[in-house]
Amino acid sequence: MLKNYFVIAIRNLWRNKVFSIINISGLSIGLTCCMLIFLYTKDEVSYDRFHEKKNQIYRVTADVFDDKGQEAFKGVKTGLVQGPSFKQNIPEVEDFVRVQGSTYVVKKGKETFNQEVLFADDNFFSVFSFPLINGNPKKVLSDLNSMVLSDEAAKKYFGTTDVIGKTLDLQVNDKFQPFVISGVTKRSPQNSTIKFDVLLPMKFRGKIDPDNSWLNMFISTFLVLNPNADPKAVSAKMMQIYADKAKDQLRKAKQRDNFNYSVIWGLQPLLQIHLSTDYTAQDELTDPSSPVNSYILTGIAVFILIIACINFINLTIARSLKRS
Repeated sequence: MLKNYFVIAIRNLWRNKVFSIINISGLSIGLTCCMLIFLYTKDEVSYDRFHEKKNQIYRVTADVFDDKGQEAFKGVKTGLVQGPSFKQNIPEVEDFVRVQGSTYVVKKGKETFNQEVLFADDNFFSVFSFPLINGNPKKVLSDLNSMVLSDEAAKKYFGTTDVIGKTLDLQVNDKFQPFVISGVTKRSPQNSTIKFDVLLPMKFRGKIDPDNSWLNMFISTFLVLNPNADPKAVSAKMMQIYADKAKDQLRKAKQRDNFNYSVIWGLQPLLQIHLSTDYTAQDELTDPSSPVNSYILTGIAVFILIIACINFINLTIARSLKRS
């Protein structure tokens, strides 16, 4: 019986070729467009959801106001001191990670390359869920001159991912210094706001260019909060710490440079960074987007689907009237 149904269906389609092509192709194209748009939208909302601690990770933000109370800009950067100070003085903060992007000249043998690198604290792989192919996630960035490569970067420089213990030279202050490769990680997922090919210890960045100012803003700082922590309460404590720690620096900056700006520290959930319009992904954080794009495309997909269904129904009714 099932075979008979298929035979009858094929005969009907063949007998009405033009009608069948219009009906099937119209619905197929409509469904295809909708599926592609929904896949794009799904990718947009999936950013950074692969991290195990995704619901506990927050980026530190800094809203800067002038002496008249007008907002100068919405900042997403800190200095080197904010992360350690917030962790030390706020019980709800379990951990912190600072990341900063830069470009260095890398030398392999006699060849040199311009290479984008990412500085990160040695607990980077304990906070973020980037899988390592080789290396201990707790130790790969513990040494001052250690280096972690992505599998693509390892193949680029050595032709293999078996590179633990090998060295690459980086130009630092006009001199090349050797860095020992301590780990190899898989390529950063496409739906990640943090992407890197070469990872270096933040402690090395702090050594070559130390900074203890609460007024400088040049790196991204992430805090890992206790699951039961209230982000608003943590932000209030951050303000108290800033008022206490930065008091002398603010006074001197006002006297010396007529610095009259104030900073309101806040927290932005990791999962909101990609689609944020206020605190966007920038510099070492990549792929900023807007939720408006997803809303518009979703509306277009629904409209296309409705039109395709109406077209299919109209043609089917017309065909049924002919049969009657």
